[in-house]
Formats: sequence, C-alpha cells, structure tokens
Amino acid sequence: MAKLITSADVVATMTVAQLFSAPIILENWSSDNAWEAEDQVIGDSRMSLDKKLNKGYVPAPVELTMTFEPNSESLLVFDALAAASKAGRTVYDVSLELAHKSLGQKFSFLDGHVIRYKPNPGGAKLLKARPVRFRFADIIPAGM
Repeated sequence: MAKLITSADVVATMTVAQLFSAPIILENWSSDNAWEAEDQVIGDSRMSLDKKLNKGYVPAPVELTMTFEPNSESLLVFDALAAASKAGRTVYDVSLELAHKSLGQKFSFLDGHVIRYKPNPGGAKLLKARPVRFRFADIIPAGM
C-alpha cells in the first residue's frame, strides 16, 4: 500500500531557547502554501579552457518559508520574537522540526534564525496569510 501524502498530519515544533522555555507547536498554517524549503545547494562547478569540468562541494544555507493564516495563534510567537530582536538588536537561534506522520519521516532544520516576516496581513476579500522566512545551517531528514 502506498503512503499517504497529506500535509494535514504534519506537526511543526520550533525551539527558541533564548526566549521561550519550551518548544512551541506551530499551528493554523495557510492551506495554500503552508511551508516550502528552497532547493538545497550541494555543489558547484566550472569548466576550464581545456574542457575539464572542475567541481566541488559548496556549503550553503537552507531557506524555509512557513505561511500562517492571519488568525493563527502562532503569529503571536513571531511578533514577540521580532519585538525582542528589535529591542535587543540581535537575532535569536531557532531550530525547527517538521514531523510528517503519513511519510514516517521528520525533517530537522538546525542552527537558524528568522530572516523576515510579514508583521500584518494584507487586505483582500479575506485577509491574506502571513509568511515567515527562516535561514538554517542544515536540514537533516530522518525516520520517525
């Protein structure tokens, strides 16, 4: 039997140890585009004049965007994180885990921080969802 590919059973847990005493379960994501990780850069190459392809591993950060409905309680956490960053003129270390129950996999995003977020929803027929963008040093997939 094939595994289900639903997003509805994914649990996201965020840790910001410097600000919050326990991990936070993120909830009420946008159903249109709940989360999206950018392609991970693995390596690069260049061709020499005598047609030899020279290649190598290139470490690169992983960017992840999570999008929340405008009435998500999770946005209060990001509002507090942004306020603390502005007040302290610093960024806070963030780690995040996405547990995909239907796939039997979890993805750990390590050593990151919030790089931008939308502080208010856009106006439309229905208020628009609010994205939060992270940058992490690494992503590690594993079984559950």
